[in-house]
This record gives sequence, C-alpha cells and structure tokens, in this order.
Amino acid sequence: EKLWKQNANHPGVVHYLIHCYDYPALAQRGLAAAQSYDSIAPRVPHALHMPSHIFTRLGMWDESIAANQSSADASRAYAAMRHRDATEAEELHALDYMAYSYLQEAQDTKAKEIVDFAATVRKTNPELEFSGAYALAAIPTRYAFERNDWAAAAALTIPNLPHWSSFPFMEALIEYGHALGRAHIGDLDGARKAIARMRQLRDATKDPKFDYFKKHLEVQMRAASAWVAYGEGKKDEAVEMLRRSADAEDVLGKHPVSPGAFVPIREQLGSLFLELGRPKDAQREFEAALKIYPGRFRGLYGAALAAEQTGDKENAGRYYAKLAAQTAKSNGSRDELNHVRDYRAAHAEAAQVDGVASVRK
Repeated sequence: EKLWKQNANHPGVVHYLIHCYDYPALAQRGLAAAQSYDSIAPRVPHALHMPSHIFTRLGMWDESIAANQSSADASRAYAAMRHRDATEAEELHALDYMAYSYLQEAQDTKAKEIVDFAATVRKTNPELEFSGAYALAAIPTRYAFERNDWAAAAALTIPNLPHWSSFPFMEALIEYGHALGRAHIGDLDGARKAIARMRQLRDATKDPKFDYFKKHLEVQMRAASAWVAYGEGKKDEAVEMLRRSADAEDVLGKHPVSPGAFVPIREQLGSLFLELGRPKDAQREFEAALKIYPGRFRGLYGAALAAEQTGDKENAGRYYAKLAAQTAKSNGSRDELNHVRDYRAAHAEAAQVDGVASVRK
C-alpha cells in the first residue's frame, strides 16, 4: 500500500496488491486497485484480467465479465500477430473467470459458448502452461456442476492434450466431475472408480510447488466419498465427511488461478442437509458459504430455499430478490429460476391481498 501511494501507475505494484487482497476478509479493500488497473496497462491481457480477482471475491459479476472480455480480446489480438496456430493461455485463464461469472448470473448460453470454444483447443501458448491447463479442465466441469447437471458431469470427456502429463492434478479435476456426477445419479461403482483415478493422479503429482493441489484433491476425494456414502444410505457418515471436508476447504482457500472452488463443499453440505429435511442446518451452511463466496447463484438459492422451508420469510424474500436481480440477463432455463419467479409472484400477490384487507379493516 505504501508503494502504491508512491507509484500510483506502476503495473507491478497494483498486480501484487490485488493478489494480496484476493482473500475474503480483505477483498473490499482491493476494490480501488482493481478499478484502476485497466487504465494503467490497457493493452496487457493479464493486467486487464487482474481486477476480476477482486470482482469475483465481491460477487461483482458484470464487472468480472467485462474485465475478462477485455483480457480475452487483448490475448486474441496478440495471438493474431505472434501465434496464430495456438490459443493464448492468458485467454483461457480469462475465459475460465468469465464462464464462472456468467454461470452466477445464469447466463448459461454465454457460458456454453465458452465451453464449446474450450473444447476445440488443442495447442496453447506457452505450449504447456499451468493456467491454460487449469482452464481447460475447469471450464466444462464448472458448467456441469453449477447447473446441477450431474449426468453431464458423470460423462465429461478428457481432452486429448499434452498438458495432463505435466499437470496430472488438472486431469483429476475432470475426474472430480465424474466422481460427484456419478454419485449423484446413483452410479456408485463409477464414482468409486473416479475417486481411485483421482488418487492415482494425486500420487503422480511430484513437484512440491503443486502441493496445494494435492491437498485440495484430498479434500475433494473426501467430499466425493461422502456422496458415495450417502448413496449407500450412510447418512450420518456422509454429513460428518462433508463437514470435515468443508472445514478443510475453507482453511485451504482458493488458489489464485481459480475464480472459486468447484461448488464449495460448504454449499454441498447445505445441499445434503436440504435432502435430509434439515433446512435450518442447511441455511446455516449456505450463509457461511456466502461469507466466503458472496453472490454465488447456488449459495443464494440454497439459502433462500432453506429459509423458505423454515418459514423465515424475511431472509427467503431477501435472497430470492437478490437472485432475481442478479439473473436479470439470464438466457437459460434453470428450474431454480422458475421457483424464484413463482415464489416472488405468490408473495407479491399475498402482500397485495393483505394490504387490501388492512385497508378494509
């Protein structure tokens, strides 16, 4: 912060300052730096992307989309001059953040365009770039998870790319999609096989600089195993496993390469409580998740549904109203949005009836 005061237009200072603020408790303090960076380095793809680290932390999805669109455009302009036969890793990194943001606004058609583009990528520049590999694994997996499309998650294809040999833990992210997807559709044997493959890929990750991802894989394997246990009827065991996994993931935090966890496990615990008919417990978990990941679609909807089921009309109405505003540009057809509209319409009508009755009285 001292250096920034002394060097207000130094792109390196602002870059590292944003990384310092990329943490739930500090993100609000990073907003000024985020909002200034694009004017400091207006043609540099990574500089154009960096503000979205803060925007995603604060649930500012429109701003994140705009920042990453600018970054992707700048990356394509660079590639057109230098590497026409390859996709810039910087572009893929920006597209991962952009797809994530579109999904929080339920702009599923826009997100699907990014999924389809990522599926065509066979060469990146640099050729084996960490951020590009992450994006290629994350984009399709997120698209399935965020929309509760567990069948699609179970059937995710693993692209034939050279990146996996250098970053086996990235391939494991797709296997995590298989594990959760198959557990949710009742293919417990398939889920177990995916978890076993995740373990193999974790063990194949030898470089100490990727220890974070090995630890996160441990947490994800435990979460997937919890859903297998639930499928086996071991409800208490599933709750305890997911609770421990959520606690571990909260402590571990997110890596800077990622806009957020693949459906935060705290949200998954909330979903499990809803399935178990424990809405008060579910509301507590969803609200805890929203403190770490504000504005997430699944977090808001889960908190709203849980509040509705407990009779907490004030919070249910507040969360549903937030979702309705956030998804105003939605071009998807999620069942959740239909419920949001129905709930708000019914309660608006009820409020009108109560108002008329009050006037008559």
